[in-house]
Amino acid sequence: MPLTRKQRLDEDSWLAIWKMDEPLDCLPQPRQVDLSQYKTQRLREKLTEYALLSELTHNDGLIINHDSDGAPQVEGFHVSISHTKGWAAMILSRHHRNGIDMEYVSYRVNKILPRFMRNDETQDTLYGILITWCAKEAAYKYYHEQHLGLLEMRLLHFTPQETGVACLENLRQGERVTVNYEANDDFVLTFIME
Repeated sequence: MPLTRKQRLDEDSWLAIWKMDEPLDCLPQPRQVDLSQYKTQRLREKLTEYALLSELTHNDGLIINHDSDGAPQVEGFHVSISHTKGWAAMILSRHHRNGIDMEYVSYRVNKILPRFMRNDETQDTLYGILITWCAKEAAYKYYHEQHLGLLEMRLLHFTPQETGVACLENLRQGERVTVNYEANDDFVLTFIME
């Protein structure tokens, strides 16, 4: 099974990462949901979401719904999900609002710098830029009901490392949250849970 990490964050919160490289027919097939409308890649992502949910809850009967903005919902839990090339991640908690994002390592992020990088953000390395992008995507999910623009968030200066934390400001609310991050050869992962 390509579950590569199952990490307990506190007494009722978990994070899990899945490497999506197995044949589709090797993934668990949830009986409680109709996935017939999905094609190969999107089907792989949906099946992986249910595999992650099952791993974290030990319950094969839960359903992942989505609110009107597309945010995932699982009854009894706060949940956030992310996919990138070959990988999926989920954070799940009974009591803590959360947001997660991951992105594979590539210079393509430089093409969209003006969409998310503010003039007062100082990252100039690939990993610094990717962490900034992912941190803002995780914060967008964390604050999903506010519909924040990516430029309405500022990641305070930090020195990128393999793992660490950074501070993100919600400029609309005047609020700060801690962003946990990890950067490796395959992906950058960020999450917020407060």
